[in-house]
Amino acid sequence: MSTPVISEQSLREAGWRERTSQGFSALVGPIWSRREEDAWVLGVLTGDQHANVMGIVHGGLIATLMDQAVLKKVRG
Repeated sequence: MSTPVISEQSLREAGWRERTSQGFSALVGPIWSRREEDAWVLGVLTGDQHANVMGIVHGGLIATLMDQAVLKKVRG
């Protein structure tokens, strides 16, 4: 994987906020979120630590984002 082209500062300027995470989610993050119309959008700046043996984002990271999205939906 290559170095991210997007910086944390540019995310903040675009309205993204770093979420406070605990437990497993804290190990993969930080997880970022922002409100877009009537939905929340979540994301992670990925690096080599998020890659699987094929060099692409590990499915476990995607599952973690899905888990966080469901939690956000339930909590509102």
